[in-house]
Amino acid sequence: MPETMTYAYKVRDRGGKVVTGTLAGESQPLVLGRLREMGYTPISVEVQRQGVNRSITIKRKANLKDLAIFSRQFATMVSSGLPILKALSILEQQTESKVLGAAVGSVRADIEGGSSLSAAMSRHPKVFNDLYVAMVKSGEAGGVLEAVLERLAANLEREVSLRGKIKSAMTYPIVVAGFVSLIFMAMLLFIVPQFKSIYGSLGGKLPFLT
Repeated sequence: MPETMTYAYKVRDRGGKVVTGTLAGESQPLVLGRLREMGYTPISVEVQRQGVNRSITIKRKANLKDLAIFSRQFATMVSSGLPILKALSILEQQTESKVLGAAVGSVRADIEGGSSLSAAMSRHPKVFNDLYVAMVKSGEAGGVLEAVLERLAANLEREVSLRGKIKSAMTYPIVVAGFVSLIFMAMLLFIVPQFKSIYGSLGGKLPFLT
């Protein structure tokens, strides 16, 4: 049985942009064929040197809103029939979050190296939590990954919306308290001194606490 090896490739996508990565395969021609099936134009494909490990672990947490946007776009792409690797490659380039972009790139590289989507995501717990990974894994096992990704996207979007409402609800009393404080300060600085002058002209004094 032919030995599976990891190949480092450099290709151009349909937009002409150069993309690099790794892909596992039994031979260079097979890897070239897979890259063409993914819509790439190969520039070079070489056996990856031993000791090079492209897998990284992201230690910073991704923003929930960025993750929700990624999940919705990923679900839409996969549901439309786009291969997972191609979808991840596009999202890696499109995402504005450096943390999420790095995680997606690492997930893509791990899948190219033979990992499943859930296993690759599990290496980045700061970005994809246990529930996210567990749902993806169940989707892979049941052959309903598209439906699971849609549900994940919907759940994250609801959570983002709920957090926004909570933040707005908390902001209102803070603004009111700040406004009341400003009024109180204005009274101390401008109104109370006027009362003091009036009382003084009448021969009286304001109470000490005032």
